[in-house]
Amino acid sequence: MNDVSLRVSALKLCAHPKRFSEMRNALVPLPSKWRNSPIDYVVEFAQANNCAKQLSVVKDAFENPRSLPFLADILFLCPLKHPVRGVLTRLFSGAESSKRSPITHSKESILNALRCALRHVSVNINNSCACPDEINDLFVSVSGCLQNFPFGRDALALEIYCLIPLVPKAMAIFWGLLSGTDTEISPTRRNECYLYLQNLLRFHVNYMTEFRSELVPDRCTPLKSIDAIAEQASRHVDTPWDVRAVAGLAIGHNARLFDDFGNYLLKCQSLKDFNDLPMKAAALLMLQKSDYDVYAAQALDILRCILEHVESASNVSNFLVYLSKHLNTYSKSLGGIKLTDRPQIIYSLILALLMRFSLEHITSNIETIRHMCASLLHQVLEHCKAAGQTKVMSQVYIQYERQRMPLPSVCLMLQQVVEVMGVKAVMTNCPGIFEKLFIPHLGREDSVNSLFKSMMTVAHQEEASKDWRRLWCSLLYRSAVPRDERLICIERLIKAAVNLDDEVLPELMIQRNLPFSTKLAAMLTARCHGQQRAVKTLFVDHLGEISSALIGVDDNSRLLALSFVVDTPRLSERYTQFELDSIITYIEFNANNPNAHVRQIGHGLLQKAVKRLEYNLAQQLKNSPQAVNEDNILIIFVNKLLDMLAMNLFPTANYGRRWLSLRLLNDCIQMMERLNLAWRQRMPPQLWPYLDYCLRDSYEHNKVQAAQLLAKFQACCPYDPMEILEQLKSVRVTDSSMAVYRLQVYCKAAEVALIPPLSQKAAIPKHHARDYVVLQMCLKHLRKGAGLAAIDLTEAAKTNPLYGLLFASRHLLLQLELKPLAEDALWIDYIEDLLNICVTITDIMLPIVGSDSPEGMLPGQQKPPAEPTEDADRQAELDTLSLVPQMVLLSAWRSIKEIALIMGDLVQRAPLEQERQHHYLLSQMQVALIGDQFILLLADVKHRGAFEQAYVGFTWLCRRFWHSDEPALSQLPPKWLDEAMRLVSGLGDRELCSTRRSAGMPYMLQALICTELKLGTHNTFKRSMSLLMEVCERQEPGADAAIARSHAMNIMRALFRCSELADVVGDFVGRGIQCALESIMAAEWNERNSATLMLSALMVRVFGVERARSDSGELHVRNRMTGRIFFTRYPKLFDYFYENLSKAAERCRASPKGGQTVQLEAMLQLLYRLYPSSMEGSETSLNLSAFVPFLEAITCVNDSTTRYRSCEVLANFGNATLAIEHIRRITTMFTVINFKHKRGEPFPKNINLLHGKVLQLKELYRVARWQDVRLISAMMYMMSVIAVKMIHHDMFIFRTIVMVLTDALLDLQDCRHIGAPVLNALIAIYDLDHMLIYRRCKEYTVSPKFFAIFALHLHRLTLKPDGLLDHMFKMLVQPDNLPSKLQQVKIDLWLYTLIDQVASGGSKARGLIEPYELKYFDFDPDVVAYYKTLSLSQRTNLANQLRGSKQVKLHATKMAGIIDCSPQWAPGLSCRVFTVLALLNDVDMSMMQLLDRGGYDVEPGVTICLTRLIMDNGMLSNYQYYWDELIRYAVVNSTPKRPVYMRYRSAQLLDRLTVHVQQIIHSDNVVIIGNYIRLVLQLLVDESEMVRNYTAELASSCMGLYLSGEWTLESVLDVTMLPVEAEKFFLEHMFEALQRYKTDGKFLITCFNLIVEPFVSFELLSHRILDEAPSKSFSIDDEPESEIFDKQEVNQYCEGLRIASVVAKSFKVAFANNEELMTALDAVERMCSYKGFTEEPIPPRIIS
Repeated sequence: MNDVSLRVSALKLCAHPKRFSEMRNALVPLPSKWRNSPIDYVVEFAQANNCAKQLSVVKDAFENPRSLPFLADILFLCPLKHPVRGVLTRLFSGAESSKRSPITHSKESILNALRCALRHVSVNINNSCACPDEINDLFVSVSGCLQNFPFGRDALALEIYCLIPLVPKAMAIFWGLLSGTDTEISPTRRNECYLYLQNLLRFHVNYMTEFRSELVPDRCTPLKSIDAIAEQASRHVDTPWDVRAVAGLAIGHNARLFDDFGNYLLKCQSLKDFNDLPMKAAALLMLQKSDYDVYAAQALDILRCILEHVESASNVSNFLVYLSKHLNTYSKSLGGIKLTDRPQIIYSLILALLMRFSLEHITSNIETIRHMCASLLHQVLEHCKAAGQTKVMSQVYIQYERQRMPLPSVCLMLQQVVEVMGVKAVMTNCPGIFEKLFIPHLGREDSVNSLFKSMMTVAHQEEASKDWRRLWCSLLYRSAVPRDERLICIERLIKAAVNLDDEVLPELMIQRNLPFSTKLAAMLTARCHGQQRAVKTLFVDHLGEISSALIGVDDNSRLLALSFVVDTPRLSERYTQFELDSIITYIEFNANNPNAHVRQIGHGLLQKAVKRLEYNLAQQLKNSPQAVNEDNILIIFVNKLLDMLAMNLFPTANYGRRWLSLRLLNDCIQMMERLNLAWRQRMPPQLWPYLDYCLRDSYEHNKVQAAQLLAKFQACCPYDPMEILEQLKSVRVTDSSMAVYRLQVYCKAAEVALIPPLSQKAAIPKHHARDYVVLQMCLKHLRKGAGLAAIDLTEAAKTNPLYGLLFASRHLLLQLELKPLAEDALWIDYIEDLLNICVTITDIMLPIVGSDSPEGMLPGQQKPPAEPTEDADRQAELDTLSLVPQMVLLSAWRSIKEIALIMGDLVQRAPLEQERQHHYLLSQMQVALIGDQFILLLADVKHRGAFEQAYVGFTWLCRRFWHSDEPALSQLPPKWLDEAMRLVSGLGDRELCSTRRSAGMPYMLQALICTELKLGTHNTFKRSMSLLMEVCERQEPGADAAIARSHAMNIMRALFRCSELADVVGDFVGRGIQCALESIMAAEWNERNSATLMLSALMVRVFGVERARSDSGELHVRNRMTGRIFFTRYPKLFDYFYENLSKAAERCRASPKGGQTVQLEAMLQLLYRLYPSSMEGSETSLNLSAFVPFLEAITCVNDSTTRYRSCEVLANFGNATLAIEHIRRITTMFTVINFKHKRGEPFPKNINLLHGKVLQLKELYRVARWQDVRLISAMMYMMSVIAVKMIHHDMFIFRTIVMVLTDALLDLQDCRHIGAPVLNALIAIYDLDHMLIYRRCKEYTVSPKFFAIFALHLHRLTLKPDGLLDHMFKMLVQPDNLPSKLQQVKIDLWLYTLIDQVASGGSKARGLIEPYELKYFDFDPDVVAYYKTLSLSQRTNLANQLRGSKQVKLHATKMAGIIDCSPQWAPGLSCRVFTVLALLNDVDMSMMQLLDRGGYDVEPGVTICLTRLIMDNGMLSNYQYYWDELIRYAVVNSTPKRPVYMRYRSAQLLDRLTVHVQQIIHSDNVVIIGNYIRLVLQLLVDESEMVRNYTAELASSCMGLYLSGEWTLESVLDVTMLPVEAEKFFLEHMFEALQRYKTDGKFLITCFNLIVEPFVSFELLSHRILDEAPSKSFSIDDEPESEIFDKQEVNQYCEGLRIASVVAKSFKVAFANNEELMTALDAVERMCSYKGFTEEPIPPRIIS
């Protein structure tokens, strides 16, 4: 505290960091005494228009010695951390002056200049007495001399007496503003004044500390007047604690200066009041080490007195924060003190008191207090160790033995002891630390992990390596359990152990039970830290495990294994055959991984593998070129890799496989080209058609990759350009997009098979001739299409929608370098023609996209339909199309989109006339035309897709213009911006769209503003925001003004949402919130709508995108903010909220129906996200508690939503102490009401008041809980009495009271805390007529669930464990006409109980129920909370009674029969009832009943019942009749369209069926067998990773066991395979078991058809293929005609043709001797578009 950092002072220079940031970036004003100076450098500085120019002037002026006085004045006028001040501080230093002449730039001359400037500052301070802001700025500027500024420190030391008289004068001004009663100042201004006072006190303390030995007391007499003001400030309750602390230090320093320290200590010792603590605590910091011989007893007495106050103020968080910081600073001053006799004893007592404080508050839930106490404990332990105070240190061990501290606090405490005393001391004095802390909590608690790592690190220095490993590493080995949630944390600790000791890794690798992923992580860590030789040896010993990890189901293990294989310390390290095979294996089984994160990491590692391969090949080519032949292992690997990557692009390959294969294939080809190795002949023949098919991909980046590879691969392109042009005119976007990329390939190809038709007179340019010809063909069709569109737009949308041709033109131009084209007149003419046709099309399409309702506009037909096309098939297709407005709109907005992108790209890349006089591509008129077109589009277009793309093009244009050196271009964006602002203000000649959120206007402004940021300036942004704010803040009357405000808010909404403006937009957030809240009550609906949208955008900007809430509905902590941070960023909002909340409170007090407004609700929504900081009241006076009185009044408004929200905010803004006081007052109020009611007086008429008070109780109890048992008991008694009387008065109040009581009961485990009167009062509520309550709930449309939950909690506390079910029957089963909501509560409770007991290990039921069920059923939070309050015996007894109760079974069976889909029953209730039946001891329903009852409303309950039935009875012979239907049922439920959980349940049903797979195989029913295999494969390729992995585990671990019939554990695999590998494993074992049917060809063909049916097209299975001509065979282009608007596939993971190929190959291998089967498979093989069923790839028939 004595050495206060001025960096903190700098931050507190102003009211908040935002203003400080503005001052740092602002221009430094010219000092007043230099304003009329004619000196050159003064004039240049005054004329500088930016900070960079001022810096340049300052540096140049410093070379002139006459400028030193001027520069010194500038220095003290700059804010701290201003760039100009930083440069001047560096120039005014010894290092810089030594570089100049010692005559002109001597230290004396610089000091003289600084002294003169300081004297001038003192005069300015003396003359600025009426302006506190200027005084503060000047004092803070002077205080900068004491921080890293030696010359400034020396100058200040010489001139300090000029400033000393001004300190008390300025302090009196500041304190007068704060304490004066004449004028009322706002809370924000008050906070600024406190900060000014703090800055001044810090300056006083700093110079007193710095110049203590140099100050003469006689010359410092004015400082004595500081004591009175400092005492008042330190005692004042409203003063922030930081200010009070510095004020106390100021008093102490004065006492030292004037030799009155003894009396000062006596005075501090005599102070007893709580508000005197800052002065007492400051006295401790004023003690020097030599003072303890004399004043030790007084120091001890002061410390004791301070700690006595801590006990009474333990709930005041800001006081504890202050004190913990203060005592931590004090403890640092106690080191190195040498004392004897009595002072030594007192010193040890001081240390003991400090230790006791740290141990008591190290358990605080406030992080600042916790860490300050940890630091304090560390300091005290070091002092005790140095002084030999073992008794004091023993307090820590005693505290550990008591075991009363929370676990994190224990770990934090022991960590300090370990760092000071070592591990041996802790192990000796804290026995059982391993058993109590590490064994149960290691890997689960971060604090335990941190302690373990700290102790392990220190112990490694103290113990022998062998003993260290035996103690510390062995525990880590035992704790690393596979599939354990703590494995990740354990692995981090293991890696730390590997870094510490080289012997850990060999020992770790021989541990059998350790997961291999952990071993891999350890080996990788060791290799990165210099243990390469040991890792190489271990690598050879674990090749098999690495291979298994590459195909294991764990993502982390696969990535670690791949990283270990390819990511070597040296990229040039030679490949081994195992490493090459491992890379192939990884790609084979992981290419189709849908996980984007795993795919990205895997791609990065594979890129490293390719780079290493390149180094290997380059080295061999350098050493021995002849060795790099086809027999070389690297070349063999390259061939395999290229073949695999090419074949991975087969049709139906999923996105992950295509994404990875295209990029790796491109990397490999580039590698081969760099090495000058041939690669085209290494490619399989399928690559061309596969790449061509990839052009149909839905993802643009895959198309780009495929087009680049196609252009490289094919020597002669076979595409027909005329056919492609026809495809460009397709109405389907996917077809036209594919044609565009085909056209790119055609233009980029080295040679083409078909040349586009050209007229003999056609001229050909010298640059990009083929591109030019193709573009001219597109232009010709564009003209034709535009002509048709001008006549009949609907017919044009049908025959030539234009956007395909425009897209092709844009895309081909994008591939060209435009600068060379400017030298060719033909290209210049083409660009002009293209722009003209774009303008024409824009004029045609603008009426559609500019319509108020573009989605429904269909222009009328002006001319007879166009003539039929020559292509009969295309004409037939067109005739079947439905001419709907969506088609016209699609043509219009996509055409506008492409035109905007064409114009934007041209302006961005083309040479412009304004920038070069010759060889330009766009003339000045064309550039102006493009600019006008963009303004037109963004102002008039109302279709979102169109103006969003226009924004993209306009952004490119603005960026080019802003960065242009030509004024004619760089001045256009500001001009457009001014025009746009005139339009927004309603002064322009064009009317903007008043709906659709101002359509394109916000995008126009966003483009103009964001592109300027690249220049490093924000002038346009700030000017625009200021103008927009002024439009909103004027609040002028009239509809035109309202429309202007709505436009302004729509634009600001876009700017607030823009990520590019994240750093600069914050300055306007506060004003934006005020504007939105003011306009949210506007008369015009469009203004209200715009205000709501802008407020929503501001909420996201301030609090972030909303994250998932907690189960109880609480906001995520990252969507909330402390009030201190919020109001530090936006301080003006404090005054705004304070004023508006006070007005709302006044309206509420004045009228019961007043106060509620939409504006108030919006403010409460924002305030709800704030919560008090532990630092509140320490650094600032803007405390959330200031709003509490207003919120109390607002809780009684007539709107229930506002009441609820205000009560929540009220509870959030208070602490436990305030909550208890509020509860006491409300309880007293209801006691008075009850007393008056007993005397015959009616309840108060203001029902809102009563309801608001009860709601306050509900929310306040959430803060207070049972901290005051007597108060809460009294509250419960009184609320129970009121509730009994309120049932006939108001149901809402009765419901809220019961909910309050339920919350209180929820925290009780027994009735010890509540007496008999309270219990009797609670029972009286339960004894009310239940049917009356249900009827009243129905009248008030209130759910009766609250009463049932209350009753359950009441009987949980009063009944024995075995009586809970009887009570449930009495309340929730026996009554007739029970409300359906209570039926759901009952079933939810039973089902949750049964599932939790099964999932937690209460019964073994693999495949029946798992913890995932708890998430799926989405149980009522109140039911879950009730169940969690049950004791273990209550849970167990309830579950056992439910499972064995016949009454439960009968009741559930009855409910299963009567529940239907009517609104009377809750959705999904029948499913829950069937699930309850499945979990009871006996299931009486037959399989037929269950299959008949199956349906969407009862799933997956019926599936669970079927699973249970098979578990209990197996596949009995009398069930054989149902096998077919049962497996079909599972197949249907496993289809991709069913919910994920339903497919998961099908996998669990499959689990039970697989146990009886032998019976299925021997059933001789091909349908059963085929559908069973089909079911397994469907689930292995399911889109859900959970379903796939579950089925893969089933196949890999159980299939061999069940099929062989040998029940031996050796048959079960240890590692679960990836689903891709599990497919082959399953089919291999399954077909081996089907060898009994190997001679029955018909059986096998039928089985094959059943299996592959869902994975391939119908044509592939049709027997017509054997007789029809080859032209009728299946090809990729022969797909069924899709709709114009394509739909997404249901299962994007499944790869149908791959599955068909895998199945066919397995059939061929297993049944190779069945000729009938082989003939059928060969016929299918000829048309399969995958790589075939044999080892050699078969060319597919894709293109006819």
